Amino acid sequence: PYADANGIVLKAFDDALTSCPVPILAGICAADPFREHGQLIESIKNKGFKGVCNLPSMALMDGSLRTIVEEQGLGFEREAQLMAIARDKGLYTLALVASPQEADIMLAVGVDALLLHLGIAFEESPTLQIDNYLVEIVSLSNRISSDYPLFACSVAPRHLERLAHSLPNLSGFYAIRSLENAGAV
Repeated sequence: PYADANGIVLKAFDDALTSCPVPILAGICAADPFREHGQLIESIKNKGFKGVCNLPSMALMDGSLRTIVEEQGLGFEREAQLMAIARDKGLYTLALVASPQEADIMLAVGVDALLLHLGIAFEESPTLQIDNYLVEIVSLSNRISSDYPLFACSVAPRHLERLAHSLPNLSGFYAIRSLENAGAV
């Protein structure tokens, strides 16, 4: 699925893994019906990755596509299962979530850190209000220990300061640039 995202990850980082002085996390696709989770995690660990993140993720899908994928048993619960296996195998687990419900699922399997995402619709629409998102995320943040690693992801620059002030226990920001903006810094 997704152009064999897991195959691409397993092949693409050989040079970087041996020469990079910092730990590298693998983005893993739990919806891959062709790779058994235990074997996938072993392959990732044997390659030299130090952790995993559930990317691509059902957290970034909605509507009928997400419903269909969830009904097939390839949805967000499968991502949580894969993260639990990775954690049990000694890999660092960073779980991308787009709602408090998804965060609760990942916290229940014991992930090491959460990566809060605003969601695709929010990113693309300047008219959607950050207030609704902040209410949900601040509520989630207040339920989590202040020393638990909590990151925010893909936040439009205009919202960074407000988000940082709203979440005093935020550990940091994770920036993702699209290919169309790769030339701009």
